[in-house]
Amino acid sequence: MKKVTYNLIDDAPKDTYFAAVNSGGGFLSYFPQVFGSDKIKKRYVIKGGPGTGKSSFMRRVAEYAEACGRRVEYYRCSSDPASLDGIVIDRVCALLDGTAPHVYEPKLIGVQDHIVNLCQFWDGEQLEKRRGDIVSLTTLRSGEYRKAYGYLSAASGLNEINDSIASSALDTEKMGAAAGRILRQIDDGESFMLEYRIVNAVGLSGFTHLSSFEKKASRLYAIVDSYELSWRFLSAVIEGAAEKRVRVQVSYDPIEPHKPDGVYFPIDKTALIICHGDIPEGATVINMARFVMGDRLQGVKAEYRYNRRLRDALLGAAEDALGRAGKYHFQLEDMYKECMDFDSERVFTEKFCREALK
Repeated sequence: MKKVTYNLIDDAPKDTYFAAVNSGGGFLSYFPQVFGSDKIKKRYVIKGGPGTGKSSFMRRVAEYAEACGRRVEYYRCSSDPASLDGIVIDRVCALLDGTAPHVYEPKLIGVQDHIVNLCQFWDGEQLEKRRGDIVSLTTLRSGEYRKAYGYLSAASGLNEINDSIASSALDTEKMGAAAGRILRQIDDGESFMLEYRIVNAVGLSGFTHLSSFEKKASRLYAIVDSYELSWRFLSAVIEGAAEKRVRVQVSYDPIEPHKPDGVYFPIDKTALIICHGDIPEGATVINMARFVMGDRLQGVKAEYRYNRRLRDALLGAAEDALGRAGKYHFQLEDMYKECMDFDSERVFTEKFCREALK
């Protein structure tokens, strides 16, 4: 059985997240929650095919903004974390990839929402000559994504079965008391606000974790969990945050998006993460085994372990399918790149930075 790959990205800026994920229910976009905020006064929706420079365009704009002293949040592509899906500058200006699968429809076109058309820099005649190859690769890529989503859906079903098994042994009162002790260290606020900041994704190279919460935290809790019940602990923390009327940033599991997998309190700089590998230096460990009544699991442990092996096999198959989809995607990118006038696009980008960020 293939071992599921876990990747840690620790060299990204501290405000780096995902705005969409490959989930058990298919492709799930958080674009409305991330880029649809009323605080964002201008949105630039970027149109262009694979390999037309959408990600590079956003990186150049981000570099220009940071050189001007502006704060930038980065949102990476869940399938290919080396690429960007969007950026947010000073929480008031956003640039986002508006092509499939994360199509974003402008609302106040020309006023709040603006189209950045990178298609203007390609040679349509050259692309037309590659029509057959482009159609073939696009079809192959779509087929691999369908396979991946099927495997992820089946894995999600097994997770739900195991969750019902493990939850029957959970001491919710003891767990709630532990969550309450952490919450007592958080200052009360004036109004509850939940912000989506996704730090985990599954893509062409397996599972990826962004260490953004860890980097920002002055007080860090790492949850060690043998029965995958951490989401219930984090849910209790989020409920407590609502009662305390505080702002909280929450990451959700990529495969089962109803399950939180990370929490960060910006005011108190307190973070709680689920630990899948080494425990971060300086973190306080929360062991979920403290809240599990082991005697209640006698007789079902074998079933639980068997389901987990099946689940891991499905996740490995999903990883393989996403990897093949990535291979076809990169081939498409190469075709489009051959038809692009990147010199003209670079001049356009420099002018855009001067005008849009003045």
